[in-house]
Parts: sequence; structure tokens; C-alpha cells
Amino acid sequence: MSVSVIIPAYNEQKTIYNLVQALKRSKLFVEIIVVNDGSKDRTGFLAKSAGAKVINLPKNLGKGEAMGMGVKEAKGEVILFFDADLSGVSKKHLQDLIDPVVKGQADMVIGIQPKYKDFYALNEAIPRISGQRALKREIFESVAPDLLTGFQVEEALNDYCETNNLRVQTIVLDGLEHLQKMFKSNFFVGLLGYIKMDWQLIKIFIWVRLLRLFRYKK
Repeated sequence: MSVSVIIPAYNEQKTIYNLVQALKRSKLFVEIIVVNDGSKDRTGFLAKSAGAKVINLPKNLGKGEAMGMGVKEAKGEVILFFDADLSGVSKKHLQDLIDPVVKGQADMVIGIQPKYKDFYALNEAIPRISGQRALKREIFESVAPDLLTGFQVEEALNDYCETNNLRVQTIVLDGLEHLQKMFKSNFFVGLLGYIKMDWQLIKIFIWVRLLRLFRYKK
């Protein structure tokens, strides 16, 4: 099965070049797509320079919308979503994410950072919110479009898989690092970004559960 990588990116000039290069060196993908979500810095230029196919959006639409734009352009049967602010990416990380889906052992694989391992292990009811996930493209295409918006997209994908009894694996990506929002611009802009993200996640966590009994059942 062919695999496309989709990276939604908004003002990620500090990490995007090295990330694309790491993905390209792995030679695991038919394409690397960076959706430049209205960035005001050099994100799009650096992504293209590193060898990615770049989709430039005229304004910032949000993470879920950017992911959707990438899926529309992707060729792969399997989609690997990756956050743009990552460092320390290895070929093993990538294979651990995509191999179970490619080999038919899972429908979706979610990668979490080591610092969240114990947190999730304590409570299996906690949703896996991570931008690093591989899945069959039809899963993304089957979720209601109004749920695939902003940061809530990840919980919407989780809910769809749970509701339809799909096979989901969670793996720990040792050595993977995120650049915190506070270091991308300034403290207050970063804090506002985290508040916006958390609010969207809270809304979708409640909303999809209210709809679960009748929205997705086949």
C-alpha cells in the first residue's frame, strides 16, 4: 500500500526544513505534502526547498481544514499525518507508525511522546490526542466534515474508529520532540494558542459523545 505524508503547518519555519528532509531520507513515502496554512513566515519556501509538495492556503483555516486539503491532493492509500514542529524524527518512528496499517494489522496507529506514556496508561478513557497518526485514507474521508475542523480533528478520528469498532494501536515514539508554542513566537501568543487548542478539544470530546449513538453507526 502506498503512503502519503501530510504536514499541516502554520508559522513553522524553525523546524519544517529538517522535518521534511528526515521524511524524505526515509524513502518510505510516495509523496510529502506540506499544507502551508496561511503562514506569515518562510514555512512554505523552506518546505519546498527541502523537497516537499507545498499547498499554500491564502489564509489560516485551521489544522483540521489543512489536513483535509492535504488528503484531497494525496495519492496514497494510507495517510501519515505529522505535526510540523517536530525534531528527532527517525526512520524507526515512521515505520512503527505506518507498518501496522500497511500490513493490515491496524486501521489507525497513533504515536505519543514518552512523557505522555504513563498519563495515558493510567486511564484508558483518555482520548489519544496526537498529530502523529497513520490511517487508511477512507477513515478520514468518512468522518463528518463539520467535525474535521481545528484541533478537534484528532478526537473526531478517534471517535469514528471507536464507534465503528476499528482497530487502533497506540505506540510510544521515543526521542521525538515538539517545539513548544512559546518558543515559536512569544509567550503570550503561545499561551493563547494552547488555550484555543484546549477549548476546541473539550468541545469535541463532549460533542462527539452526544452524537455517538446515532451519527456514525453503520
